[in-house]
Amino acid sequence: MQSNFFLTADGNIGPSVWILSMAVIAGFAYRRGWQKTPYWLRRYIWCAAVLKAVVWLPFITLPFITKTTDLPYSRTFEFFGFIYMVAIFLDTILIWLGVAIGAVLLAGMLVGMFVPAKT
Repeated sequence: MQSNFFLTADGNIGPSVWILSMAVIAGFAYRRGWQKTPYWLRRYIWCAAVLKAVVWLPFITLPFITKTTDLPYSRTFEFFGFIYMVAIFLDTILIWLGVAIGAVLLAGMLVGMFVPAKT
């Protein structure tokens, strides 16, 4: 199966779909104001930002670390590899959750645009 905008080669959600979902969530939070955004949604935004930083950090730092130390051949690297696999697992759950939240918020915002508010 070929990778495209929406799916990866193995059939999972592509990163661009998650980015679009995060844009919808951010648009919702911006329209409501950060303090009026529900607490759980603010926590999701922060968790997503932190977990994505953890997921992408090794791709940035690992080339520098492996040139200066023997870290990939040590037991320490196995521990950090396990922690990284756990972060990838949590990130996958977070992506699915973000896409679901984004779809619901997008539908709610679209309905809110076309349905007049009761006064």
